[in-house]
Amino acid sequence: LCEGSRPPQASCRRMEQLSSARGDKFVSFVKSEKYVDDIYTGWVAQVLNADLLVESWQNQGHALPSNCSLPKHAMNIKRIQLPTSIQFQSRYDHSKWCVSRVYEDHVTCLGDLNREKAQLWRGRRGQR
Repeated sequence: LCEGSRPPQASCRRMEQLSSARGDKFVSFVKSEKYVDDIYTGWVAQVLNADLLVESWQNQGHALPSNCSLPKHAMNIKRIQLPTSIQFQSRYDHSKWCVSRVYEDHVTCLGDLNREKAQLWRGRRGQR
């Protein structure tokens, strides 16, 4: 390194465009533990330009509230009612997914982070 310069820092987040064998388009969002923010509100909703309805496990006692502080919002799903009499609540469901609030935005996300305070520091170590 030249005198006075600093080594390049690894990015705390990365977004990549992906395509399936059929040509379907996907976007991958990856964050490191250095990105200390709610990934759904602070990043995914803003990049996809869509309000998100987020379903994640909220039984840890530190769930993040729905967040409408930025131009695009992330709102928690607390209960799902299916067409039959079957109903379940997010505290019994460990899946992590979200959809756009407005159908025409065509957003569906599958994830592995809960909207929970401890998850703000969770990320992939060694990301480049």
